[in-house]
Amino acid sequence: MRNSSSFLLAAIISTSASAQVLCDSLVQASFSVTTQGNVVVLSSTSWTAFPNSTTYEWSTGDGATVNGQTVTYIYSGPGNYLVCLYALVEGCVDTVCQVVNIGNESPCSEAQVAFTWASSGNAIVQFDAYSSPQAIGYLWDFGDGTVGNGENPVHSYQEQGSYEVCLSAWTWNQQTQDTCWAEECLLVVASGTEEPCDALQADLIAYVLMGGVQFSNTTTGTGFQTTWSWAFGDGAGSNDAQPFHVYPGPGNYLVCLTAISIYEQQGGGLITCVDSVCQEITVPVEGTPCDSLTAEFTAWPSGLGVNFQNAVIEPSWSYHWYFDDGSEGAGPNPFHLYPDTGWYVVCLVVGTYDPLAEDSCFAEYCTGIQLGGGGSPCDSLSADFWWQQGGGPTNIFFSATSGNASHWLWTFGDGSSSDDGPQGTHEYTEPGTYQLCLTAWYPIQGTQDTCSATSCQWVTFGGSPCDGLEAGFQANVGDVTVWFSNTTIGTGFQTTWLWDFGDGTTSNDAQPSHIFPGLDTYEVCLTVTSIFEQPGGGIITCQDSYCQSVVTGGTTPCDNLWTASFEFGNQGNVYTFFNTSNTEGAVVSTQWAFGDGTFGDGSQLIHTYTTSGNYTICMTITGIAPGTNDTCQVELCQNIEISVGIEDVIGSLPINVWPQPFDDAVRLEGEDLRGNTRYTLMDMTGRIMNDRLVLSQDRITLDYSGLTAGTYLLRLRNGHVDRSLRVMKH
Repeated sequence: MRNSSSFLLAAIISTSASAQVLCDSLVQASFSVTTQGNVVVLSSTSWTAFPNSTTYEWSTGDGATVNGQTVTYIYSGPGNYLVCLYALVEGCVDTVCQVVNIGNESPCSEAQVAFTWASSGNAIVQFDAYSSPQAIGYLWDFGDGTVGNGENPVHSYQEQGSYEVCLSAWTWNQQTQDTCWAEECLLVVASGTEEPCDALQADLIAYVLMGGVQFSNTTTGTGFQTTWSWAFGDGAGSNDAQPFHVYPGPGNYLVCLTAISIYEQQGGGLITCVDSVCQEITVPVEGTPCDSLTAEFTAWPSGLGVNFQNAVIEPSWSYHWYFDDGSEGAGPNPFHLYPDTGWYVVCLVVGTYDPLAEDSCFAEYCTGIQLGGGGSPCDSLSADFWWQQGGGPTNIFFSATSGNASHWLWTFGDGSSSDDGPQGTHEYTEPGTYQLCLTAWYPIQGTQDTCSATSCQWVTFGGSPCDGLEAGFQANVGDVTVWFSNTTIGTGFQTTWLWDFGDGTTSNDAQPSHIFPGLDTYEVCLTVTSIFEQPGGGIITCQDSYCQSVVTGGTTPCDNLWTASFEFGNQGNVYTFFNTSNTEGAVVSTQWAFGDGTFGDGSQLIHTYTTSGNYTICMTITGIAPGTNDTCQVELCQNIEISVGIEDVIGSLPINVWPQPFDDAVRLEGEDLRGNTRYTLMDMTGRIMNDRLVLSQDRITLDYSGLTAGTYLLRLRNGHVDRSLRVMKH
């Protein structure tokens, strides 16, 4: 550590206007910051034309300076510090600064919540909450004007459709006496029938390795097109099928995977299914070479030769192969030539040495490969079965004919299942049409692989197969051209379609497009005729129709739907943004782009700017148009000028709020509550529920006895404070 005045003076002289162009081509300063407690690691990521001749000096923001390309510095106490890097080469200097926060994290900063949902038909949805740390209370906004509580509620919607569901969870920080909140919102589809969706099961396995976490996507029952959405619990996400993620540091993270899969329905039409799963993982503070050891690989046969490709290649690991033909091999990606066709079980043993434990560790993985035309060991497996009615009007007997299976799982289409064996009986609670499915499987000897097969049949009794046939469609309008999406469900083994477009023309296509003669309103009808095989023999022809008014002319339900607006306040370089849009009571989501390359979501949130400049802040609100399944979106942008300095990093004085939750009135106390103060209460969509200007003196009691139960944001504004607090009413 030394006095930096002569260094900085030389730097200022060297970077005069006449030399600035030359200096820009020699050095460009940048750095990264890693914090743990009050210990900070500062690493220069600067570009320089002469790396060996470049020197680095740091101003730590607390009056000290340190030298070096990468330095470790210990602060004496918590606070916000303006850290600056001075990179000097050939008489030129470049400077970059950013604010570093030490020990000022909120006691609630690690609170996380997520939830999954599953639609079981008849617009009934099962919700399951996950939280870290474990929450002591949950509040659900089901998106249809009703609320609920509990960790695993089941909600029955009045009608099918899409709803934005929000979960708020809270816990109590005993050390700081704070109520900690976390919130998650998802778009939920409550549908009337979910047959293809029953098979979709999102699942994941997390492998914590040295340097990151490898996620293995083990989702089953996907359709012909599937997309993935990962939330890693640290604000980052991915759409990869099998992502690898590097976490910012040790800790517990709530990881969620959402699988979105498209299926083709029997008789035509498509259905989109969604399933989610969440799992808490622990990233340890320190690891050993054995923690990341894995032995997974992929085999690529070509004739009698096989290329083996390792999932993870690490120079410090050893790789030993057993090819099941009497020979062995080494290396991460070997090629092996087999003497003949056949079925071979290949095993890989990966080893490494742990110098701390002074011991070796190993991982093993085996899988089978088939060479030549001999087929797979799974070829003999099937999930065929038969069923017949017996023992009662709603009772069936079923029996598998599934070859060499050793395990059987039956799902009866009424929410129940059985794994008792290859045959049995089942009693349905009421007559109707159900999809009976069998999944048969067995393990492949000598490997970690499993053969499985699935088949389904429709079971109908105590009524007509026509009861399940329901015609339907959606219209996507583009001026006078309209694309029709057939959403009919419950079709038989043979189905025909008849479209009447309301302009004197018809079509027999399953998914037609049609050009209308002009801009007008047309009554479009779809008639579905479907043939079913009856359980006792013979066939029956069923018919159902659905009509809908279609308006041509390029208008959509989103036109002139919402008016977007937002406000903001600040304490120094810490800004609070508020969604004040008029959305006519509709539930919307709010996304923000802060103009500095970072983003956020929520109707009200806080953002800290680290450098001065002009920023364009954009707010985008998204929701479902009332009475439709259309997604509408409105964007609004504003330019603001941000000035950042050491004096800008100022926090407001503490404000105490109690009780939480409250019954009729909430009490506030704090030195910032002085003079005329505006108290604005908003719901979680940004809608203003109450607004009042009150003369306050350090404390105030606000009566909200007429307010419905729920979670709200209370914004406080006067001459020296502008902040928001989350409050909850019983």
